[in-house]
Amino acid sequence: MTGNIYRRVSGAVAWPHDIKPGVVTVLAEHKDVVPGTDQHRVDLVAEFRHEDHDTLCREMAAVQESLLVDIWRTPLAHAGTRLVQLFNDQRQRLRLPCIDLASPPAMKGSRSFRDYDRLVDRRTRNIKTLFFGESQAVLEYNTLNRDDLGRKLEEFPVVAAMLYALAGLDLEDGDMSAWQNNGRLSGNTHSVGGY
Repeated sequence: MTGNIYRRVSGAVAWPHDIKPGVVTVLAEHKDVVPGTDQHRVDLVAEFRHEDHDTLCREMAAVQESLLVDIWRTPLAHAGTRLVQLFNDQRQRLRLPCIDLASPPAMKGSRSFRDYDRLVDRRTRNIKTLFFGESQAVLEYNTLNRDDLGRKLEEFPVVAAMLYALAGLDLEDGDMSAWQNNGRLSGNTHSVGGY
């Protein structure tokens, strides 16, 4: 417990791919706008890796409660989402809160790696507003080259989970006028969270 209060939190899960483990990630958006920008500071506050789907679901349930994550962003067409349904069936029998999933928001109708990379570029190019800490996401992101952006995002679970969560913040925040003509906008992604 740090006592921090955040404007919003955004959670995401990327499922295991080949030999790479799946990842649960939570980003937290601070309340105040960063001076000189129209953005709020965003920190990666939780990152959990595991190769087992059920373990990832248990971690999502635990983090959902502690960090007040309302929705987990993940591609709904992925087979991992069927396992979440089974996990939720068990939780319902025990009268426990279920895990709610939603697709990551699209940018101009696209959920490509290249398009989501633009979100990171916007937050790190001039005045940095995205902070990874010492997470696995920053280590893997720094090893990517420009050609990797043409590959499927699902091939990079650590990076994918971070980008899904970031898209949940940046593409569904009605306050970000810079994206108004570039993506589908709606109300806030999540209620205010903190830990």
